[in-house]
Amino acid sequence: MQRGTRISFSSVNSSLSSLKNCQSYINTGMDIATHVALDLVENFRRFHSSHLIVFNNK
Repeated sequence: MQRGTRISFSSVNSSLSSLKNCQSYINTGMDIATHVALDLVENFRRFHSSHLIVFNNK
């Protein structure tokens, strides 16, 4: 009977550390994307509300 592959704790720890680092980058990217999206919505609303005021005054 063949024995299963053994994985050392140090390689598991290294992989876990890499995953945590990737998670940090993903979280940072999501925060940036959220802020950009909110800025776009705010600017879109400002642009359209300012044009509505101009059109309503004519």
